[in-house]
Parts: sequence; structure tokens; C-alpha cells
Amino acid sequence: MLNLNEMTAFLIRIDRETGKRGAEKDWALDAYCEIEANRNRSINNLRDDLRSLLTEMEYNIIPVQAESDSTVKTELKEAGLSLDAAHAKAVVQANKISSSDYLNRQSKNYLSPEEIVECQKYRIQRDYGMTITEELVQKDDGGHLISKLISLEAILAPSEGEILDPNTGKKYPAPPSVVAQKDIRERDNLSLCMDWQNYSGKWLARHILGIPKILSRLLAGEEICATDPDLVKMTEIANASRAHLKAILGFTVPPNCKPMWLLSTLIDQLGLKLISRRKGSKGQQVRYYSLTVEDLSFAIDVLHFREQQRMDRLQQELERKEKSRIHQAKMQTLYGIAPKNSSVVTPPIKGDIYPLENPLTTENNQAENIESELLDSSSKTLDKLKPCLSLLEGIINTGQEVLKEMMEMLSANIGNSIYLLNQLDYFQL
Repeated sequence: MLNLNEMTAFLIRIDRETGKRGAEKDWALDAYCEIEANRNRSINNLRDDLRSLLTEMEYNIIPVQAESDSTVKTELKEAGLSLDAAHAKAVVQANKISSSDYLNRQSKNYLSPEEIVECQKYRIQRDYGMTITEELVQKDDGGHLISKLISLEAILAPSEGEILDPNTGKKYPAPPSVVAQKDIRERDNLSLCMDWQNYSGKWLARHILGIPKILSRLLAGEEICATDPDLVKMTEIANASRAHLKAILGFTVPPNCKPMWLLSTLIDQLGLKLISRRKGSKGQQVRYYSLTVEDLSFAIDVLHFREQQRMDRLQQELERKEKSRIHQAKMQTLYGIAPKNSSVVTPPIKGDIYPLENPLTTENNQAENIESELLDSSSKTLDKLKPCLSLLEGIINTGQEVLKEMMEMLSANIGNSIYLLNQLDYFQL
């Protein structure tokens, strides 16, 4: 766990010592282990509670021997298929919800069955951009397929240069930004976590095995057999790194690992499948493998949809920046308020993550220059406020003129009123 966190921190260019934070603390690791143990113990208790509850409801629990009953196995399989079909139908018929409703429900501890299928319908629509059908719901498999396609998207993205390990002097391919940003967001949002996904580490493991090269050949329409040199090399690397593959990619490499089994396992983790056909004359036939056209077409459609989503978000960001620039230009034209200088930005405090960038050195930050800097900043502030002061002065002068005119009109009206009163008194006399 510690080594994987440290390797991912190295790949996303943050400090290796602080990049593995969360699990390097003894108390935190002990707390995590205790929580997991209590969780497993709770599951065992729930199993016992379920058994006692079924007994109280007068159900007979019959122990099953090691030998499986084919009839019961078939019935259970049919029941499972029926439940999956009913669930897929419920998702298709569920009501549509907004993104705000979906986010609000993610923070709830309990959701009703109707809310669960509504959330799943929204997620599938968001992830695939396709019409919700029962086949798509079953294909999604509770979100497992989209996770695999995201891994496929990551392995197809080109590497962004190389990273030099200062300790060993070895060079490693740098993960693409679409992968590194996911790890950075995890570390920003989950500062104390024991089970980071470490997407960059998984990407590097597949890259070292040679998956990008083999996958590019399969995508080009080539067929691969078990004696392919690239596949043989990949099998040798996997046999020499069983423990690492188990910890990073989550599957166990058997002692006598067959090349095609390894390739099919790795391809399945990317949301694709292999089909085979025999070539050669009778008695000398060799089985060749290629990608299934249906799964490949589906994956390409999903990746195109995700790319279009990124382009739309980028376009929206550019439009927002353009509107902000136009607004700043208007403010500067009308009031003389210049936009803030963003050449030097103070990075936000993110726990103990420190980017491995060149340090920023300033020469004019001594104590004797503080007074001059304050004067300069004050003069700049006054320069920015001059248009506002001129505007206020004009408003005050205009108000004074209006008040003078009102007073003159009022005094004239008073004079006329006094004249009329005098005339009335004269006639009464």
C-alpha cells in the first residue's frame, strides 16, 4: 500500500514522502485496519442474524454438502437472471432526475428502491450518452463497464514525456494528464485515505507489460497467437512480477501462466473481449485471436462521447474566460479599473502536498523595502480610485446645482404667496 501510494505520488510529480500521506501514519493505518475488521465482523454478525431470523420465520435451512446439486444450481441461476431482467426493466422505466438531485442523493445514507433505479438511470445516461435500454443496463453491470472503458481511454492516451527518478537514475513514462489529474483530485478531496485508486500506478503497470503496443496492433485489425514475441515478453514480465500485479491490477498470475489467458484477462480489464479462429492446414492449425467487433464498436462510441464532453467543457471554459475578459475591458474603459495581475499566484494550501517545481525567489522583499512598497501600492490604489472620485465629485456638483434651482423656485413661490395675501387683505379692507 505504501509503495503504491509513493509510486503514484512520483508519477504525478508531487513529493514522494508527503504524496503517500494518510497510510504512512501508524495510528491511521491501525485505525483503518480496525475499521475494516469491525466491518467484516459486522457482516458475519448479519449472517448469523439472518440465519436466526429465517429460523424464526419457520424456514428450514438445509446444509449443502461439497457436491453441488445441478438442479438447484440451475434454478438459482435462472432466478438470478430473472432478478437481473426485472432490475434492468425497472431502470429503463424509472423517472428522469436532474444532476442536482443525483448529487443530493449521493450524500444520503438510505435511498428508496425507486430512488436507486432513478440514480442508476441518470448515471448510465451521463456516462454513455445513449438511449437507456435493458441491454445497456445489463451491459453496464452496475458501473463496472464504464470503469473498464475509462482504463481503456487512459491506456490509449499518449504519454507526456518521461520522469527521471533521482534515486535510481531510471526513466519512467509520465502518465497522461487525464490520468494524473484523477489522482491529484483524489488526494485533494480525500486527504486521509487508505485506498486511493492510484490510477497512474495502474497505467504504468500496463505500460510496462507492453499493453499499449499489443492493443494498438489489435485495434489495427491484426491477429495474435500464443507464440507472438510481444506476448511472450509480456508473460515473462508478469511471471516475474506476480506480487506487484496482484497489488496493482488486482488479479493473481498462476505459476504456469499461459500467454493467451494473461492477454484475455488484461483486455477484459479494458472493457474488450477476444475471439479466436483457427488457421493452417489440418493437423497444423494455430489459434489466432482478435478483438470482437461489437464490443470494440461500443467502446469507440463511448470514448467519442467522452471526448466530445471534454471538448464541450473546454469550450464553455473558453467562453467564460472570454466573457470575463470583455467585462474587465469594459470596467477598465468606463472606470479605469485594470484587471488584476495574475503573473504570480499564491497556490492554495493543500495539506502537505508540495509540487516539485522550481522555487519562487524574490529579491525585493527585505524589511527596508516594505515602506516603499506600501507607498507604491497606495499610489496605485489611488490611481484606480481617481475615476470613481471624479464621478462622485460630478454627482455632488450636479446635486448642488439642483438644490440651488429648487431653493430659487421655492423662494419665488413664497414671494408670490406673500403678494397674494397682501392683495386679499387690501380688498377686505
